Order: sequence, then C-alpha cells, then structure tokens
Amino acid sequence: MVLVKDGDRWAAADPRSWGSEADLEQVLADHPYLIPGCDSAAVARQFAIAGVGVVDLVCTDEFGTITLIECKLARNAEIRRAVIGQIFAYASGLTGTSEPDFSTEFARRSGSSLLSALPEADVDADELSHRIGANLAAGRLRLVVAVDAITSELRAIIEYLNVHLGDSVSIMALELGRVLVGGAEVLVPATYGAEVADRKAATSGVRRRWSAEDLEGAAENVVDAPARDFVQELLSYAQTSGAVVQGGGGRAPSAGFYYVIDGTRVSVWSLYVKEDDPILAFNLGSIARASRDLALTCLAALRQSRVLAGKLPEDENLALGRYTEFPAVGIANDPVALQSVWSAIECATRRPRDVCDSTFPSGRLTE
Repeated sequence: MVLVKDGDRWAAADPRSWGSEADLEQVLADHPYLIPGCDSAAVARQFAIAGVGVVDLVCTDEFGTITLIECKLARNAEIRRAVIGQIFAYASGLTGTSEPDFSTEFARRSGSSLLSALPEADVDADELSHRIGANLAAGRLRLVVAVDAITSELRAIIEYLNVHLGDSVSIMALELGRVLVGGAEVLVPATYGAEVADRKAATSGVRRRWSAEDLEGAAENVVDAPARDFVQELLSYAQTSGAVVQGGGGRAPSAGFYYVIDGTRVSVWSLYVKEDDPILAFNLGSIARASRDLALTCLAALRQSRVLAGKLPEDENLALGRYTEFPAVGIANDPVALQSVWSAIECATRRPRDVCDSTFPSGRLTE
C-alpha cells in the first residue's frame, strides 16, 4: 500500500489496475531495468520455444545470462500454481537449444541481432555466442514471474523453490503495482526471491559487473597523464550529476552512465578504462531514443572538433544510430575535442535545453 499525505492525514493512494497482461508485458519490454537482473539487457517479446509455447519476455545481457519472464494478473487463476508449471516448462524446453537457434528467434522477435541490441556491451560476437551457448547447454536460467499483486501462495512457492533448486536455476517474483498520486501514475515494484538468486549467481561462476570503485581504481593506472585526468574528471562528473552507473562485464573495467531524459532512462556515455587506451563512447543512439532533437544538439557539439567529427558519419541518421567510440588520449590532448565532449555531455545531462540549442544550432563543423 502507498500512503499519500492529504492535509493532516495519510490516505491510501488511488490504485490503478493493469488493463491486461499484455499491458504489463509492454511496460517491462520498454523498461527492462524494472526486471531484476535485466538493467542493461536486450529484450524480445513473445519468444517461441519449440514444442512448448511462447514465453512473454526473454532478456539477455552481455554475460549471456538468459532470463525468462511470464506475466500474470492477480485476477487470472493461473497466478496460483499453474504459472509455476508454465515457466518451468519454458525453461525445460529452452535447455539444450543451440545458440544459433536461440539467437535467430531472438532477432526475429526483437527486430535486431543480440549483439546490435547490446551496443554498450564490452564483448565480441564470438564471446557472447559462447556464453549464451554454455548457459543454454547447462540450463543456467533465471525465471521471473511478473504480477500486479502477489498472492501469499505464489510468494511461498517462489521462496521455497529458490532455496531448494540447484545453483543453475533461480526463480523470483516481481510485483509491479500501479497507483495514482496527484494525477501522476506511480509504479510500485517489489521483488521476492531476488537475494537468494543473487547468491546463486555469485556461487555459480556468473561474472559480476564492474563497479564504480573498479573504474576509479583502474583510472589511476592510465598511462597518459592528460587521459588519466580526463577519465577521473568523467567519473567525478558522474557522481555530481546524478548518473546511475551500470557496470559492464568485459575484460576491461567499463560502465554505462545513465540519466533520465524526457522521462526515459538512457545511457549518455560509456567508459572503457584500459591502461594504454581508455575509450569514451558517446551514445547518440541511446539519447536519440529519448529525444532526437537533443541527440542532434549533442551531435552538433561533437562536430565542433575536427578530431571528433572525423569519426562521425556525415549522414545525420547514421550518426544518430551510433555509439561512437573516441580514444580518451586523443580527446584529452586536443583542447577543442575536450571542450566539444564536455559541451555534449553537459547538454545531455545538465545544461538547459534552450541554451544548448542556441549554442549548437546545426550539426556542421565550425570553421
């Protein structure tokens, strides 16, 4: 229950039901970070599993971790026990599936390949395929039952199974309620079984994401002094500007830096802290999903530098579909490139939109 203060008393917020299970599914597909463990995962809806049926959602991240999500509303009688049998049937049917078959179905349902749907993942195609294939062969899966209101019976079943299942499979419930507060719709998430699932991941050899502390430690070892200062300034800026840091899982310490733009949570930039060659990826493709106009303004700011402009496609649409990587050494040792990057970052994250639009009115290089 969510309580809202009304004068001198607290009253329950006005509850709002989901119109259908498809509505709940759509919200989770659009905002996968609401699903435990799917913060930066690629998502496919209505994923067909041969011989079994169609699971509502499948999430896959750069570790090759596979999460199956089945959505149920409390008014559906299947929320009691049938949904448990249903999601285990999907898990059983998916286990042993070949990586090419899995990736083909994922691309068919999501509209893009797994690798292109994970643009910030510090992993190559062969490594990603290997991780997915190994998890499919071993049946290493995460199972999530997403509901609008959990029943005491479902909660007890979830908690019992998660404790007694082996380390290769975890199951949890996501309760996603909706209430109306002052005319604004508010989501009220709660998870059940997530802590046990995290412990299983830690003991089953699943790679953990790099932390902000990992990046800070790696930044101290960057060889080029100006690049080291630049990377450290980026990390400091992330802290002061309210970025949500989502660590990567590749060999080098890496992370995406997320902000809310026009109501959509997106990664503005990514950082790969390699000692000899740290990389800044400016995520125009991600920003454009939230605001094409803002992405164009950031593109114009980047094109003020010849060093950066040379790495950006001339075609506007191509440029806005990219997560362009810039070597930090090249940025840090060129004053114009350095100023252009900071201008783009501040426009996307802190500077008032009208100031940015008047400062960078076009995407053309300033002579």
